[in-house]
Amino acid sequence: MPKMIALDFDGVIADSAGGWAFFCRKAWKKLGNEDAPSVNTIKKHRPYISTAKDNYGLLFLLSKNLKVSRRAVKEIVEQHPEEAKKMADAFFDEKEAFIKTNKEKFCRLYGPFKFIIPLVRKLSQEHDIYIVTSNKKSQVIDVLRRSKIKIRHENILDS
Repeated sequence: MPKMIALDFDGVIADSAGGWAFFCRKAWKKLGNEDAPSVNTIKKHRPYISTAKDNYGLLFLLSKNLKVSRRAVKEIVEQHPEEAKKMADAFFDEKEAFIKTNKEKFCRLYGPFKFIIPLVRKLSQEHDIYIVTSNKKSQVIDVLRRSKIKIRHENILDS
């Protein structure tokens, strides 16, 4: 009987920090904030984020040159719930629009870590591999297909 292995997509299979930062910056600017921090600055602060709404708290703090901490991010989100929701919605809208016009670049922004490709290929020969993700299944499938990683689509558990 094959064993089952479940992997998270973001941060385990895919190096998504660059793509996340790219779409955060685009969403922040779309909401009228011209003082958007650089993608590299945003990317460096990825560990302070748990949810899409947290993007608002992070960008707010960075834009005002305030100290970033998980607590500070959460406090900003709690103080500005409508703006945090708008930021989350804008983030996903920007990501979806980008995928429609440039799927290949999206797959590079969310590409797998180089070491993971042969590892997942090898593991999938003896185990059922599942991917658990908050991303859309179609996005994960696109990235995996580009990297020639074969996972049964029904084994990708998305949001």
